[in-house]
Amino acid sequence: MKFVVADVADPALASEIGEVALWHDRAVLHFLTEESQWRGYAENLRKAVRVGGHAILATFALDGAEMCNGLPVRRYGAEMLTELVGEGFELVRSMDYTYHQPWGDPRPYVYALFRRVG
Repeated sequence: MKFVVADVADPALASEIGEVALWHDRAVLHFLTEESQWRGYAENLRKAVRVGGHAILATFALDGAEMCNGLPVRRYGAEMLTELVGEGFELVRSMDYTYHQPWGDPRPYVYALFRRVG
């Protein structure tokens, strides 16, 4: 097991990560609000996930929060996530899920499972 402390949006990160069988992200992607950030993230994901591997992305849904912990967020739908990961990945399954914070506030998320096919 290898732990890497780095900026996930830095395109140079992929060479440090190497190949992975599973990329799992719950609540990181939506904090990347600048185009260069989410494009760099997607580039790293595409370079890191090996053929036959999977990516699980969970992020605020289109009807989800506009801010989280005082920070602006970017919201997604399954189609947007499919475009983000790009060619070479197939959407296996997506689902909407509403997380309820301890004080009861709902937080709509979209979860998407992708498989690397080429």
